[in-house]
Amino acid sequence: ALIAATDALFAEKRPWEAQWTQVQQYALPDGPDFNRQDIAGQTNRDLIVSGAGETMLEEAADGLIGLACQPGTRWMGLSVPGLDETMHDERVWLEQVNDVMLAVYDAPRSRFIQAMKGFALEWLGFGTACLFVNGRPGDMPIYEHRPLAEIAISEGEGGFVDETVWEFEWTAKKAVARWGSALPEAIRKAADDPAQRQNKFKFRHYVYERREHDGTKYDAVSRRFRECWLAVDGKALLQEGGFFTNPYIVARCGKRGSHA
Repeated sequence: ALIAATDALFAEKRPWEAQWTQVQQYALPDGPDFNRQDIAGQTNRDLIVSGAGETMLEEAADGLIGLACQPGTRWMGLSVPGLDETMHDERVWLEQVNDVMLAVYDAPRSRFIQAMKGFALEWLGFGTACLFVNGRPGDMPIYEHRPLAEIAISEGEGGFVDETVWEFEWTAKKAVARWGSALPEAIRKAADDPAQRQNKFKFRHYVYERREHDGTKYDAVSRRFRECWLAVDGKALLQEGGFFTNPYIVARCGKRGSHA
């Protein structure tokens, strides 16, 4: 059922991919192929006769990052309703929290700026872009750009994205290191064979909002957003968890009618 649900999301997105491919061919030729026919070492620059489109998009993305989240500057600040000049302790605490957050954004380990560059390029080029915030216990958040060619989304009744699926390929070696015995037998056998361990298999990361959840509990299965790691090759649920808030940040600068 989970594989079928994610198949439906990709099917709903497919009619738009021809338009995004046209934009990509002239402005973002090095991005993942919307037709899912990426070949290692292959370029998509057959139609590029001038670098003007790429250059303008790069400059616009750099300008957006410089204006919105310039590294090394205090580009954001925290406040709460009703805060006034007499609330000294509260203001100091907010400043300290703000400093911690800015330090995370500036830290190379968080990959925030690298992720934002890819995010800005696709938001300006395609009108839709996606970030994934990977929160690991005891560690700082890791920001990862999810290319539009690899994701599909759906909206809830309020008009906000409440379902996101990311399709990707990992080698058998990498997959076994992550999921071990939970993998289908064919992938485990490939990982054990030195000649096949670098073979790639398709996986999906599916996050969606539960219709019902218990906000008083803190375990993963009770959280508002359910997380599922799926093996497309073999149709298996490998791992599941949950998030209190949606870890996928999807920005859209414009929509056509009721389409997500």
